[in-house]
Amino acid sequence: MLEKQKQIVGNGSTAIQVNGDYYGQPSYSDIKKIFEDLLQSNFPKLQDIANSEVDKRIKELFIQLREVISDRKNNIDPTKLYDPDIQYQMCALVVNVARKGKKSNIEYLTELFCTILSKDCPDILESVAGETLHILPKIQTKHISYLSFDVLVKEVKFPNHSICDIDKTLYEINEHISECEKITQSDIRYLSLVGFINITSTGLHCPPSFIGKLDLLENLKYPVRDQRYQKFNVAFERLEQICIDNEFNNLVTFMQRMKVPGSSCSGNHQLTMAGSLIGWMNIKKYFNVDVKKIFE
Repeated sequence: MLEKQKQIVGNGSTAIQVNGDYYGQPSYSDIKKIFEDLLQSNFPKLQDIANSEVDKRIKELFIQLREVISDRKNNIDPTKLYDPDIQYQMCALVVNVARKGKKSNIEYLTELFCTILSKDCPDILESVAGETLHILPKIQTKHISYLSFDVLVKEVKFPNHSICDIDKTLYEINEHISECEKITQSDIRYLSLVGFINITSTGLHCPPSFIGKLDLLENLKYPVRDQRYQKFNVAFERLEQICIDNEFNNLVTFMQRMKVPGSSCSGNHQLTMAGSLIGWMNIKKYFNVDVKKIFE
């Protein structure tokens, strides 16, 4: 029967005759038509769903923004809203929330925006807050918790506090930033990529800054650079054991977190101004701190 079949082939063309099914690769025209059909049949529905979701997210943003502004109404400068730069930041705020909803970290975005609007906001903080507003939606809760953990390790001070006082203060903070335990070394590199930390050198375990100057560590100072790593690790291990022996359980929890694979990298990077700002904003309620004072 095959011998009776005929094919007409144009000049320069190749004919293939197959006995059975033949599966060829789709052409560009085929693919283009498939996508056009999908879009034409589904886009109106997808657009309606997207518009509905965007409206929902923006309403949530305005509710949150209204609450924050209401709490700070005596410290907000409404004339700043006429500034083109502030209007640009407002647009970025709306776009970020419209795109990512709750994943954009709405609570901190509105906090940043109200910081920019405040009457006595230092110029440097206004600039840092504006830049942070653009990159904050790129990170998750665990990243924010880690930035606060890093602030506690490197920046927080407890003047005239005993270890016992510090242990009590850490009780609620440990729970609030518990997500930092999920941080991996890949997360650390990602935080560097998006602009919250700068990776510098090899990390090491060292006592947190808020207890590094207590009397129990004074005999462990490192006068020579070559002894730095050894002295730091000895101080860390000794402090950890003192906390265990005296049942300062919240300090023990905090120091054990410094050994978690991701958190143990704390010594090999520095917080950027954006990282420090978000880290402080997340825990300021436990210290009654005004972030504007930190950036003066």
